[in-house]
Amino acid sequence: MVRENCRRFDNVKVLPSGKFMISSVTFAEYFQKEDLQGQQAIYPADDVRLFGREIAPVLNIKKRFAGYEPLDTVTQQYNDAMRDILPEYDVEFVEIPRLTLADGEIINATKVRELIKKGAFHKLKRYVLEETFRYIQSKGKHILQK
Repeated sequence: MVRENCRRFDNVKVLPSGKFMISSVTFAEYFQKEDLQGQQAIYPADDVRLFGREIAPVLNIKKRFAGYEPLDTVTQQYNDAMRDILPEYDVEFVEIPRLTLADGEIINATKVRELIKKGAFHKLKRYVLEETFRYIQSKGKHILQK
């Protein structure tokens, strides 16, 4: 799905995240987000430092992009850590404003997963790009079983 959406960009290469980019090895809290929302501080510094020290130089990454996160406190704290730490490694952190619908509703992955689980593909189209919609539609509810 990511490859399909990035195909139109000549300057983007999609690589697998592997064991060391926001993985259960380096940042286990990310995979327990539902249990941690609003309850406690998390410590993603090790994951961010690993990226800055080991991954960014090898891939010649000078900017790291992430979406602004007003709803998910775990991801918000991760963004805060990237903003604070990445400049130490000469990597600029760029936070992208969250997309909203005309009525002001924030587009988020939780809503998209909810619609997929319900099989409400007709409603899904307003939340995702055309390439994403086609991909999800081709996989059906099975896309959530990975």
